[in-house]
Amino acid sequence: MAETRDHDLRLALDALDARQVPPAAPGWEARLRDALRAQPRRTRGPRVRLLIAACVAVAVFVLLASGAGAWVGLPDPFGFVYHHLRPPAHKPTAPPQPSPSAAPSTSPSAVSGRPSPGASLSGAATSSPAASPLAQAAVPPSWPLAAVGRDRWHRRESGTHAGLSAVDFVDAVHGWVVGGPHGTVLSTSDGGVTWTTRASGYRRWLSGVAFGDAAHGWAVGTGPNGTVILATTDGGVAWSRTHVQGWFGHVTAVDAAHVWAAGRVLRNGRFDARVMASSDGRSWQVQRVNAVRDLTAISFVDTEHGWTVDSQAIVSTSDGGVTWRTQKAPAGLQLETVFFLDALHGWAAGMGVGGSLAARAVVLGTSDGGATWRRLSIGSPRTYISSLSFADPLHGWATAEYGPRTLVLATTDGGVTWRTQRLGGAKIMAVAPVSSTGACAVGWDGAIYTTTIAP
Repeated sequence: MAETRDHDLRLALDALDARQVPPAAPGWEARLRDALRAQPRRTRGPRVRLLIAACVAVAVFVLLASGAGAWVGLPDPFGFVYHHLRPPAHKPTAPPQPSPSAAPSTSPSAVSGRPSPGASLSGAATSSPAASPLAQAAVPPSWPLAAVGRDRWHRRESGTHAGLSAVDFVDAVHGWVVGGPHGTVLSTSDGGVTWTTRASGYRRWLSGVAFGDAAHGWAVGTGPNGTVILATTDGGVAWSRTHVQGWFGHVTAVDAAHVWAAGRVLRNGRFDARVMASSDGRSWQVQRVNAVRDLTAISFVDTEHGWTVDSQAIVSTSDGGVTWRTQKAPAGLQLETVFFLDALHGWAAGMGVGGSLAARAVVLGTSDGGATWRRLSIGSPRTYISSLSFADPLHGWATAEYGPRTLVLATTDGGVTWRTQRLGGAKIMAVAPVSSTGACAVGWDGAIYTTTIAP
């Protein structure tokens, strides 16, 4: 019976296609209706299963993108794409040399806050002008993201919703913050508790700020036509402006006259690393840095000794920037930031891009002026350190990117171990020491936090 019905259905359908009734199939319309009614109803099962699978996939992606998936060991898709699109580190020129993992030793000349320009340089190591690989150490245990710090951070009223990108303090009371998108400048004279808005006269982003003392300071802002360097001699109340060719987003100062800015210039269709230097705070000279393309941080401790980094090297000078020496970064490591407390004690940090360190924050330390470096600490997966600074050889702070989130890190042992903390969900861009036990962190939406580090 079923075969007859299927045969009649095929005849009816053929007749419809031919737009005629087959003579051998009288009553084909009735038979067609009967055959259609007898067909099994289409199940919605495959569509329902497909819809459920799509919903599950979207939910998993949202979980991973929010960073919550890391707590159960799942990857962060944005972080994965970001880290794997970054340029890989160069291949090593020499096999790694093991050295013990240890924090920089405490120096008697190191004091809380900013070191004096006249600090003793005895025992400072010098290195050959030829490039030399940095010493590597056995990988120490990583600092876990679950180790939330006990430090109490206090949100301060900034009076703005601007994005704050850099902060600098010259002592325990005087500090400055800059950002954008309209040349934001804030200042404090009570250690960061209250802030005053200053008119910079600049209408673009300011990415870096540095003061030599409570009156003399500089801020840098980059745009499509180069860099504007702002200078003040009254603590940030009024600013003068100088335009220079190239893009210099990082600045450091050691006194009222000596200041350096690091970045890059475009020459013959390619980028070359450059440093802009001033010995009077007003006029600027270009310093050439060989073998690197773009400088992402700079730190000077006096008028002679300074360090800067690009992704694959640490570059140093002992003559104020007239000449620079290059040390290649360890294999699989991409550097992002550098900070020196005095002529001996310094730190560099960034992210691993290969092997067991892939997509992990890495901290290096030196206690001999950069002649040798030790790997002090590594972070959890999908992290990298974007900035760090120290108040003395033991107490320091850093900002770390963790997928779409940012963390503030604190150390009391020179960078070997770190406590991690999120500050109210704000995206923190920079942190600077206020004293040996206090710091100030700034970020998006006018976020300013201060803290006193827990013992």
